[in-house]
Amino acid sequence: MRLYEPDGATLQALKGSNIEVMLGVPNRDLQRIAGDDLDLTPAAEYLKYMRPIIGFLAENGSPLCANIYPYLSNHDNQNSMRLDYALFTAPRTVVNDGRFRYHNLFDALLDSFYAAVEKVGGSSVRIVVSETGWPSAGDPVAEDCCTRNPNGPIETYIKLDENTKPGAETQGHFGPLAKCQINT
Repeated sequence: MRLYEPDGATLQALKGSNIEVMLGVPNRDLQRIAGDDLDLTPAAEYLKYMRPIIGFLAENGSPLCANIYPYLSNHDNQNSMRLDYALFTAPRTVVNDGRFRYHNLFDALLDSFYAAVEKVGGSSVRIVVSETGWPSAGDPVAEDCCTRNPNGPIETYIKLDENTKPGAETQGHFGPLAKCQINT
């Protein structure tokens, strides 16, 4: 189970249950954990910001959870990025980056995480994709895309639509259960 931030009541309810919990650190606390003397505005500062976090993960054998959304990258770069590259349907290599060749945007984004983590000394840190997806509504590109069923199992963490989530309309439509009524 993934918790996006520590919640005492939830943690207490799970105590002794043998349910594995991934605990996120709220964005508002990341700078404090990394060190209060960091100025996070210039992009170069992110390396200093990440170094202590990656060091902690490496020392403890813990993974880095990464949210990888090809839709968001494609949406912001529609004029320069092929849709089939973002949808895993490109028939051949689309991007050559030295010795690396990418047929899909997901792999390129995941590799960028590995490269960044290695750059700050975390070559032993495993990366877990904790979120990914493509919205089902809120954007013409989202609504025109369909899904394909793989030939084998895919480990996944189901995310429900969050129709009250703030931001762009697409932000509330990343869950596969968009049309389901869930009674609680």
